[in-house]
Amino acid sequence: MLSGGNLVGGDFRYSLEQVQWQGRTVWKLRQQFTDSGKIYQQTTFLVDPNNEDALVFSELTFPSRNPDVKSQWIAQEFGRSPGGILYPARYQRGHARKNFSSMEDVRVVKLDVLDGLPAGLTERPQSADAPYLSKTGRPVVHTQLAVDYVNAKESGGALPPVTVVMRVNQSNAVQLQADSQGHLIISLPPEEITYLEVRAKAAGFAPQVVRWRKQGDPLKLPERYSAKLWPASPVSGKVIDESGRPVAGAEVQLWLSGVGRGNYVFGDFFDISGLKMRTDSDGIWTSKDFPDDLRGLSYRVSAQGYPASTDSGSADFRSFAKVPYSALRDGSWVVTLRQGVPLSGIVSDISGAPVSGARLVVGRDAWGTNLPVVTAGARGGFELNGLGVGPIVLTAESPLHKPQSMELTLPLAAPLAIRLDKGNVLRGRVVDIKGKPCAGLNVGVDTWKNLRTLNFTTQTDDEGRFEWQGAPDEPVSYSFGGCQNREFLNGLWLKAGADEQIVVMKPALRLNAKVIDAVTKLPIESFRLTSGRVYENGDPYWEKTSTKSYENGAGVWETGYMGGRLAFLIEAEGYAPLQTPDCETQQTEITATYELKPVSGNNAAARK
Repeated sequence: MLSGGNLVGGDFRYSLEQVQWQGRTVWKLRQQFTDSGKIYQQTTFLVDPNNEDALVFSELTFPSRNPDVKSQWIAQEFGRSPGGILYPARYQRGHARKNFSSMEDVRVVKLDVLDGLPAGLTERPQSADAPYLSKTGRPVVHTQLAVDYVNAKESGGALPPVTVVMRVNQSNAVQLQADSQGHLIISLPPEEITYLEVRAKAAGFAPQVVRWRKQGDPLKLPERYSAKLWPASPVSGKVIDESGRPVAGAEVQLWLSGVGRGNYVFGDFFDISGLKMRTDSDGIWTSKDFPDDLRGLSYRVSAQGYPASTDSGSADFRSFAKVPYSALRDGSWVVTLRQGVPLSGIVSDISGAPVSGARLVVGRDAWGTNLPVVTAGARGGFELNGLGVGPIVLTAESPLHKPQSMELTLPLAAPLAIRLDKGNVLRGRVVDIKGKPCAGLNVGVDTWKNLRTLNFTTQTDDEGRFEWQGAPDEPVSYSFGGCQNREFLNGLWLKAGADEQIVVMKPALRLNAKVIDAVTKLPIESFRLTSGRVYENGDPYWEKTSTKSYENGAGVWETGYMGGRLAFLIEAEGYAPLQTPDCETQQTEITATYELKPVSGNNAAARK
């Protein structure tokens, strides 16, 4: 690099030069990832040759983004270990993006010198999913799975009886019992397992879930798994109103989210989800079976006449920096509910006749949150209580009328009068790629006018037909799916009209990929393909859990989700990774051949 000035390898460009930094001469090493002349990612290192080649500065930026995102590390002071090794004793690190920047000072106050590197430190890290993924493209099937339940806190500690609820694929749940030593044998079916869930409960321990589910590569289930059960203890708190009086009968929901769970192939986590308790006459609630680890705790507190108090680990529970998690253990955590305002009115049609059974929902996304919902009575009347003061979005929906959305600011001076017009009729027929009717498919609506508040659902008949008599004037995105044959299509936009609309059940994107050696033009024996969602002014977000492995230089990748654009990352041992051009997800089919370039040291191509 010193003699040539820079080094270019594939889409990576490197440069090395001497520059002035803080009054001294240092070496600047820069790596840029480019595509078609556009710099997507840039990493810069500054090294001080007069200070034992110490790293004094590093920076990661994404120049193609607007605005850019920047991360920095700056050394400010160095120290020496007892053995004379130089290390950064004081440094700054920070991150900046649009309308946000942070920089913190870090000082090393204690230094432990290791005799040697811990085992495995230099190995490439693996995800928790890696041991359970088959890289051959074929599932690994065993006749049984042995689960050993152990006390996580006490090695060899006794366990009370462990009751297990197990479910495989689409089958019904089965209850099992571990033996007195905590051992359990689960018989597995011979067919491919795409979902296996084992829920365990023992008195005095937090309920635990172990789960495997196929998302990309087929599963490689173990023959034996050791599951730790964590001792539990109660949590409690109090609910009061604005005047400090206890709120009796309030519903408190608690769940743990994001701790070892996520949307992964494998998970071993606490089964604390949607627990519901009621406060007593003193506003006190209590729940047992909570583990020591309360990270990611979310809650929802609701009571008649009050807006629901909802938060998660990333919101109000940040206040546990002020109110520690110990407040849940000693019962000193208090939630204050503020008095809400009502919303009432009458739903009628254009002629003034009441519309009974109309569904009214407050908010923008009924699927992602627990929104206030009410059904109009026989005379079209409705009343929602405990709503927050300020702007809201209200959606009114009836099976035979066009849905209507409106923006309101509460409280209102008078009851609301809603008039619904006669609905449009949308007729559709769902067929497969050969034109054969798809019977018994579930049909549902998802997005309308940037809202996800409609609730229409139906099924296709024997001829694959369905009908909605309350369709709006605007387009609506639909989902189609069937559990038995695993057909699925989501995000198809349809608009009501006079003609029957034909829906073809084919993937939103089907990629038929051939992957060959760029030198020999022969198929690459084994490669991996990862999809990535493409965003404007940004790099793709790679869905690592969707990674699939293929053999013999060919593979097919499909998705049922329409909308947006996808790119693919193709990787193989001994080759530089390749990112494909963006692909539309509008029931698109692509057949393409991709050439991977061998990297230095790859002798596979030479042998061929």
